[in-house]
Amino acid sequence: MKNGDTPQRLTHDTTQYVILLILTLFIGWFLGIERVLVPAMANDIYHISSYLYILSFLAAFGFTKSVLNLVSGKISDDIGRKKLLLIGWLVAIPVPFIFYFSTSWNMIVLANIGVGVNQAFAWTMTVTAGLDLSRSTSRGLTVGLNEAAGYIGQATAGIITGYMAASYGLRGASFLFGIVVVIVAIGTTALTIRETVGFTKSEELGINQAGSSVSFIKMFTDTSWSNRLLFSYSQAGLFEKFVDVVFWGLMPLYLLSLHFSLFTIAVLVGIYQITWGVVQIITGRLSDHIDRNVLIITGFWIDSTAMVGFVFFHGIVIIALLSFLAGLGMAFLYPVLIAAVNDKVKPSERGTRLGIYRLWRDSGYGFGAIFVGILASGLNVRDVFIGVASLMAISGGIVMVVCWINHHKSLVP
Repeated sequence: MKNGDTPQRLTHDTTQYVILLILTLFIGWFLGIERVLVPAMANDIYHISSYLYILSFLAAFGFTKSVLNLVSGKISDDIGRKKLLLIGWLVAIPVPFIFYFSTSWNMIVLANIGVGVNQAFAWTMTVTAGLDLSRSTSRGLTVGLNEAAGYIGQATAGIITGYMAASYGLRGASFLFGIVVVIVAIGTTALTIRETVGFTKSEELGINQAGSSVSFIKMFTDTSWSNRLLFSYSQAGLFEKFVDVVFWGLMPLYLLSLHFSLFTIAVLVGIYQITWGVVQIITGRLSDHIDRNVLIITGFWIDSTAMVGFVFFHGIVIIALLSFLAGLGMAFLYPVLIAAVNDKVKPSERGTRLGIYRLWRDSGYGFGAIFVGILASGLNVRDVFIGVASLMAISGGIVMVVCWINHHKSLVP
């Protein structure tokens, strides 16, 4: 029996784990409404020309989610995962109505604050609860499956709502799809989910790590910058979100300018998300057997290469291939970063520590939206690709250097 694998964990409730994955799929569906429809609404309904103003919806989402990731992680260690999961879905109820009845772009930005709350509470809890239930030798696979469910949900929702928009319009598609997802998710959470926080207590006893508690400030500084390795993961999480900002907030508008149809755009963006979603099941599991840092660094270089490719190629086939490459890079780094952070924390601190990491990671949506918006408005879209490619290369380089330093320090007697 591995350290931390108590008899209770070795016979954990598989049904609960599957339900958590289904709920993560719902979370992805809800967020997937935004992947194509919201940028299209800025263009077609509100006729906004400023990239920075358009991307304000993404900044509102990112900063809200990042801050509440921190709050939800800490609270979930105290009161449990299920309550926050349910709160996350209840907060989502007004969002489809705002999309349908909005009269200004500012209302769309407001709705995205609600989306950020939903994501911070709901998705944070499904991944944390999944880690509570998983064995110590399968944490990478656990995160990979969770993230796969969410991003496959986003990709399929983008394609479905892109198709629905032809019949019901942008507003109607977002409302109908969104309200159904929210209602089903609330019912599923309330009726089927059981609390998992108790598993962390038995896990700590199993690995003899129970001891004096660490203050929140100490955990925050340690995860953010004091611990070199955790710092490298936190900054990596922040900058990898810049790629997602490009595909979420900028790519639909860029492809519209190339005269692609809304459905074609949904498919091209969906290729990126589906590749990311499916392949990270494999990379998550692979990271349980090889050095996680190798996969993380490789993912950054792949994404940097894909961003450069968008500067030079504009045909539909090449764009599809580059979208696949970008999704592949995200699959290499995204779930593995969470698993790598989890490797370095005590079970009783899991919610808080992962919340701190996710604070930095999802603030990348906010900082990325500002960065991409300024570059696209002041220069041009192709300069955005170069800028993001450069940041990805630098961020991956930081992880590589920190790992090299740690490796050589460990060799010193």
